Amino acid sequence: MQYKEPPTRRYSKGQKIFVEGDEAREAFILRRGSVEVSIGTGSERKVLDVITANQMFGEMGLIGNTPRTATIRCLEETEVTVVEREMIEVKIREMDPYIRYLMQSLIDRLNRTSKKVVRARHQPVDFLPRVEKRAARPEGGTPDDTAKPDAS
Repeated sequence: MQYKEPPTRRYSKGQKIFVEGDEAREAFILRRGSVEVSIGTGSERKVLDVITANQMFGEMGLIGNTPRTATIRCLEETEVTVVEREMIEVKIREMDPYIRYLMQSLIDRLNRTSKKVVRARHQPVDFLPRVEKRAARPEGGTPDDTAKPDAS
């Protein structure tokens, strides 16, 4: 396969490059500008990250052949290089089988974790450990046998 220069695209501030749930057909390398990564919509919307120049995004859905797990919105005028599925698939086929297996394992694990995050965002989060309160007992005693302060 002969190398061809990947295409570039320009987006305006506020424009969405893709939306959570979209089919993943390509990945992107951010050349200029910045974008935010968010999940959910309306009052449920949460910003997870901000991506800046020379970073890739959209690769997980492309490599894992899964729908987009987040929405990407431009925070300013943005230029990206488009990495098409065919280019990635050729490179993956050329990989050492052990490295390909390692990469697929990491992608699968990240996808499982992402799904847990999506499910968890609809449930209240309790960061405090559950501690059962028990009355202090003297060794071998009952809760009523607790020591009383010395009145001297």
